[in-house]
This record gives sequence, C-alpha cells and structure tokens, in this order.
Amino acid sequence: MFFRKNLLVKRGASRRVTISNFAGGIDSVSGDDFVGTSTARLSYNVNGESGVLRENKGVRVFGLPLDGVETPVTAEGKKIKKVWYFRRFNSEANRTDDRILFLSYDNHLYGVSTSGGKVEKITETAFCEEPKAVNYRLKGKDVMIFCSAADDMKVYDGNTLTVAENAPKVDCACLHYDRLFVTTLNDKNTIMFSDDLDPTGWEVGPDEAGYITMTDERGAIVGIISFLNYLYVFREYGISRLTAYGAQESFNLNHLFLTTGKIVKDTVRVCGETVIFLTEQGLFQFDGSNAKKILSNLDGLFEGCDNGHATAAYVNGRYYLACNLNFDDGFKTQNERNGCVNNAVVEIDLFNGGVRLMRGLDVVSLAGINGDGINELLLCSGENQPGSVYIGRLAEGGKFFDKNSLKVWVCPTTDLNNTVGRKQLIDVTLTTKENLTMVVKVDGVEHFYDVTGQERGQRVAINLYGEDFGVTFFADTEKLWLSRPQFTYKEYDR
Repeated sequence: MFFRKNLLVKRGASRRVTISNFAGGIDSVSGDDFVGTSTARLSYNVNGESGVLRENKGVRVFGLPLDGVETPVTAEGKKIKKVWYFRRFNSEANRTDDRILFLSYDNHLYGVSTSGGKVEKITETAFCEEPKAVNYRLKGKDVMIFCSAADDMKVYDGNTLTVAENAPKVDCACLHYDRLFVTTLNDKNTIMFSDDLDPTGWEVGPDEAGYITMTDERGAIVGIISFLNYLYVFREYGISRLTAYGAQESFNLNHLFLTTGKIVKDTVRVCGETVIFLTEQGLFQFDGSNAKKILSNLDGLFEGCDNGHATAAYVNGRYYLACNLNFDDGFKTQNERNGCVNNAVVEIDLFNGGVRLMRGLDVVSLAGINGDGINELLLCSGENQPGSVYIGRLAEGGKFFDKNSLKVWVCPTTDLNNTVGRKQLIDVTLTTKENLTMVVKVDGVEHFYDVTGQERGQRVAINLYGEDFGVTFFADTEKLWLSRPQFTYKEYDR
C-alpha cells in the first residue's frame, strides 16, 4: 500500500498516511510494498480517474421507439445471445435504414430499425448454430452475410433472407478488398477466399475463388482481420500478414509474430490504428508489424482462468473484453452463483490508458455500435441470467439492469513502513457522500465499519493493534463518492 520511507519518528508519536487520490488503477502482480497509495490490489465497478472514487458505468435495457414510446427490444420474450449492427442504405426510399439484428438462444434471427418500430422475425427456420455476420455491399445493395460451420451461407438484404449456393461452411470470416476470406472447421490451417467483387462466389479458379494453406508452427487460424491495407491472420501461436488485393497471383504471405501463449479466438479487435487481443499470457497490442505485451499489472487476474468463451468489441476509443477473471476473494456475485460464461468486463481507454473492471455481469456477446443516431456498446447476457431476455446497453449510473452493482476498492496489505513493530490504527477520516462499508483487516482479521454518507468529512474511530493492515471500501448503493481517506496510527516497540 505504501512505499517504504526511512523516517525518524519517536515511538508512540502519531503518524498519518493519506490516500490522496484513487487514480492509480489496479496492480494484481507487484508485491504489496511496491504498490502506491493510489493503486488498488483489486477494484471493480468503480472509477477513480478523477482522483475521487466514483461509481463506474452500468448497464440498462436497450430500447427503441415503438408507437412513440421507448420500448425494450426483445425477441418475443425469448432469451437473446448475439447482437449485430447492420449498416444499410435504402436506395428505394433514398435514406439510411440501419438495423439492429439479434439472435435468440433457439437460433432464430430478429431485426429492428434503429429509428424504431416493430421487431421482425427474419428466419422461418432456425440456424443450426450461432453464425458469424459480415456487412457488405453486394450488387448495389447493402447486405448482411451470415455463415457458420453447420449452416449454408445466407444473405439478408433487409427484406429477404436467401441462401448462397456452394459457399463453404465458415468458422472465421473477414471482408478485405471485395473478397470474403474464411476458414472452415474441417481445415483450420487453410484460408479460402471468394471471387473478386462477389463474396457469394466460391468456384475455384485462377481468376475466381481460391485458397491458401499454412502448415508452420503457428498453429490453427483463430481470426482474420483487415487492417492497414493488409489481411492479418491470427493463429493459435502467432500472426501472419497476407498482401491480398488485385489478382490472386499477386497474393503474398509473411510471418510476423510468434508467441508461446495461445491467442484467444474472439478477442482480436481493430481499435483505430492498433489491434488488441488476449492470449494465455495476458493482453497484447499489435501495430501491423510488432506485438507487445500491455497491462501486465492485470496478469494476476487472468491467472488460472478459462477464457475459451471470451469476446471483445471496440467503440468510442475503448476496447471492451468480456472474460473470466480470478478475483480470488472467496466471494461470488449472484450471476456467478447462477453459473456464468464470463464473470467480468474489462474496459481499456486507448486515449489515456485507463482500465476499469465490471463484475456482476455475465456477458456472452458485445457489439460496438457507431452509426446513424446510435453510438454505444450493446451486450447480451448468459442464458442463466435474468437480463438475458433483453439487449443491454452501457450507460451512466451504477446499476446492472435494475439492480445496484457492488462497488469494491481493495488496498494492498501494509506494515506501515515498519516490519517489526506493533502499531495502533487510531482512526480514519474521510469524506463520503454515499453510504459505504469500510473493512479494516488487522493481521488477517476483518473488522467492519458502516459509514453513513454526508457532505462533510467525518472521523471513524478504529483503535486496533497489530502489525499488518489492509482496508477495503465497498458499497451497494447506486452512486459512490469517496475522497481522501486519511489513516492515523502510532508505532510501538514490541
């Protein structure tokens, strides 16, 4: 909690240490003696970037106008597991007609205009499994192409859903220079690409569709992205770059990056001028040529976690990662007790490097929406969660749907710069505008103090003796406002 300082202090004299701000983020790796006072060992559902500890964003039900009334978007009351944004121009009406498309847990597809109106059920027959979706302009029409490893490729133009004949059954998909590049479950070392200017054309030929097979040590393909005029192929243990524009005989493949930690499949996202992804070794950033490890201070939270179902999105300069974290605090939120796929969302601000964690959600799908009248993050909840019949949207306020999020900030344990002496923690002075609970841990024993919110500062008497101290602040109120806790203590010889 505190950096060591060799100060000449008379035994028994009062000393004070202040958490002057909460802007230091999280450090789950460094030893307690090397973590500054503004840094948490763990925190979630809070935001300390201003220096004051405040509530972080919450999640509310996503709604659109129906008959002039803001109405939740639902799939006939069924649970929803996937959401996409369909960017569409209606040439007949000469206007933008963007859609929100979403998939129920029984694999039926639904859609609604972003301007509002009635939700439409698009599929008569359900998909066999959750498909991938790619937005494309085909033959003068904006379409959404749906493909999976078990279904025929389908094309939706906003009015009808048609089948693309002879298309492969797809595992990964990406549009690049008017070709669709895909992998299949049957051959995860091969990229197939469609005919030029026609992502539904798959007849193999020197001037038509084709394929490229990769058999080196980087392993199976887990993702394909179009970035900085190149096609980047993310594989289990590395990244390859494909120059792929124009005639296929000019295609060229280069291998760039090799890692010992497996890349997590659905976490690779283009974030403006960079790419962020998760591996078994933690988070990485890629600039088109080199990959580097980032946010190593979070590595302790990823340790021992199964993130096979992690997923990510980018919107408004922020990378969002729904994943599993090892909170290692002996506590389970309600969604964790229900049984969840992902127990946390990590938010990374690419402008200032800030990181915030959300806990108390089970997010299985994320979509960054940046279009006509909508600019936000949408999400779907796990099947076991009460919010799964709705699409969620990231919003201001400390609630997850209609329930207050639990807000937690945990300070590392400290010996108060004295490794051998006995100390008395006399009191804590602080300003909190909302009710909260302060937990003071002394030599491993927890002591709880309920603090009532008020506008002015207040003193909480402690009077506990010990050698090692820690403090946790938590609140289940909608709002949080905590500033400058100051700890008064004395040192004594043994």
